[in-house]
Amino acid sequence: MKIMLIGGGSGGHITPLLAVASELKQSGECQEIIAVCEKGSKFAYLYQESKDIDQLFQIPAGKYRRYSNDSFLHKLLDIKTNILNIRDIFITIYGYFQARKLLKAQKPDAILFKGGFVAVPVGFAASRLRIPFITHDSDSTPGLANKIISKWAKYNATGMPTELYDYPQEKIKYVGIPLSSQFQKVTEALKSEYRNSLSLRSSDRVISVVGGSLGAKSLNEDIIKLSKTL
Repeated sequence: MKIMLIGGGSGGHITPLLAVASELKQSGECQEIIAVCEKGSKFAYLYQESKDIDQLFQIPAGKYRRYSNDSFLHKLLDIKTNILNIRDIFITIYGYFQARKLLKAQKPDAILFKGGFVAVPVGFAASRLRIPFITHDSDSTPGLANKIISKWAKYNATGMPTELYDYPQEKIKYVGIPLSSQFQKVTEALKSEYRNSLSLRSSDRVISVVGGSLGAKSLNEDIIKLSKTL
């Protein structure tokens, strides 16, 4: 069996796919795993460093820039963003033909889409070639790319309960979020070890702040600033 994994844009799309790739390889039922991300991805190295990925391809994919906090007038007058969006429409069209060529050459048995704008050209190509595929959303709000291609998916898998999503009920599947086997539960012994390494007393309170994707950078910066005021 040959499986293709599609995800890019951020490490948050790729790391769950690597967990899936590991499980597929361990099952012994998947002989080849192919990964696809957008051309020029700065996270492509995550695929390249994985022993479970047999081949990596990069497909041209345009990005649709949208800023929900901006007014309609501001969006209309934002010439630079509008020009970039129009340009990327043509990049996506080109990516579609590249994706179609790739799919016809590789002939995957099934495809899993995690998200990222690379999913759009590959999803369109897969639907036209009638290759079965599944989308997966970790967040309670599906990404735009998965929304666009979801109607052609065999199943829409979700990381959270199904009532949070607008996908057709007959296709939606609540499966949770794929996690690497390298993750482990934090025991009391580990907690004590971590506290000692940070020179924390057992009575000290610890706050964990978690941010996904590119938003983690701004969260880290804000927490560092706030910590200085405590």
